[in-house]
Amino acid sequence: MKALNGVFGRVVGFASAMLVCAGCGSWPKNVVVREDKSLNDGGTWAVVEVHLIGVNKVELPRWQNLSVSEYWSPSGEGRRPNEYTKVLRLGTGSTTVTVGKDDPIWKKWTSGGKTDLVVLADLKGIREGQAGQADPRRLVVPIKKVRYANSVQQITISVERNGVSLLTPVEPEE
Repeated sequence: MKALNGVFGRVVGFASAMLVCAGCGSWPKNVVVREDKSLNDGGTWAVVEVHLIGVNKVELPRWQNLSVSEYWSPSGEGRRPNEYTKVLRLGTGSTTVTVGKDDPIWKKWTSGGKTDLVVLADLKGIREGQAGQADPRRLVVPIKKVRYANSVQQITISVERNGVSLLTPVEPEE
């Protein structure tokens, strides 16, 4: 009987923990990158390559100051493999791409200590911007759970004619 009480107690304890954490929100979230209708010219979608690059706080300043035009140049960093980069192609037939929470890149980002995604979009017709968020082709997106409300279902990024924006609300950094 004593053994049965021990098992029952563990089951009740586990069930209680599950109820308490039911609203905790799972992590990671899907990252949804979608092409805005501003990139649809008379029924034809622009083809845009987008890179999601996992970086940590030490690496972030270098990526914020990197020339986006140089990155996308034929010999630029965007043409070389990077194990922390997810390459997406948007356009006719795939105007929305989802990087699922079970995608192997999430394991690389989390085990590699990455705290942010640098999103770089190869948007034609935008001239060289400035460092950091001043270049509209670059966006820094936090990927730490504490930066999002528990109610957030996914991280949504919009690629528009004039740049890249984050549609998901982010909590202030502590």
